[in-house]
Amino acid sequence: MENYIGIDIGGTGIKGIILTAENKRLAKACVPSCSQAGSEKVCEQIFTLIDSLLLHSNLSSNDITRIGMGIPGHWDKEKRVLSHCSNLPLSNIPFVEKIEKKYGIEVITANDANAATLGEYILGAGRGTTNMLFVTVSTGIGAGAIINGKLFSGSSGNALELGHITIEQNGLPCSCGNRGCAELYASGAAIAKAAEYMYFTLGDDITAEKVFQAAAAGNSKACFIIRDAMESLGACLSVAAQLFDPELIVVGGGLTKAGPQVIDAIKIGIKTRCAKPIAEHLSIEPAQLGEDAGVYGAALLAKNK
Repeated sequence: MENYIGIDIGGTGIKGIILTAENKRLAKACVPSCSQAGSEKVCEQIFTLIDSLLLHSNLSSNDITRIGMGIPGHWDKEKRVLSHCSNLPLSNIPFVEKIEKKYGIEVITANDANAATLGEYILGAGRGTTNMLFVTVSTGIGAGAIINGKLFSGSSGNALELGHITIEQNGLPCSCGNRGCAELYASGAAIAKAAEYMYFTLGDDITAEKVFQAAAAGNSKACFIIRDAMESLGACLSVAAQLFDPELIVVGGGLTKAGPQVIDAIKIGIKTRCAKPIAEHLSIEPAQLGEDAGVYGAALLAKNK
């Protein structure tokens, strides 16, 4: 029987599952990334996760066909390393090679947003579609695409850096080197930063979720911040819609916890900014797999190679 491990590496936590060939989950685990402790510790945490999955499923490494891994940052396909990773100390570290050497299992990698796209396409809101975009809006903005039934990752595996589409030509400087990137205006981090800039009092820890809650309660400053961010998000996604002409955009990420107003705002942005033939047949739906889209997608990546 074939079994596949899926791993989703995040800045604070690393998730893992084991799926059978019939997409039955045998085990699930999560460990902290321990990113502050350096690259060796992060690699140790990945090993701990894999060992835990094998233990709880009563399997050995010989029972695993492949490992799929969703990774943040920019992947260098030739060197098989992350050329840039802002949230984890894994840049230019051959951690994939270390995993393969330790367990004797082939590792298949994809950008974390691409992995989540595959998860939602096969097991989530995208089932039955042929052309679909998945957008995750959280601290930043990421995206992936299914085109003609296949995951589109681009020539280097780094396609759809949607958060770095320019929506303000002379806008704020971004860590990517560009100016006016969408995630500087429409992400959870952008909403929290705007609240701080406006001296908006929400306690010591200002989060996008708290700003949404304040807006729902009628706070005028919060309403302004949310309206401005959602207009920026709508502009960003309307660009993607007109480029790919998908039948469905699935929206996931932490920002969707704020409720239907995020989806509603995107629908308004698409309706007002997209060409009518595109907007008329485009659906916008929330993700169904939630925060597990990436880890399921990573396992499916290994399964479908």
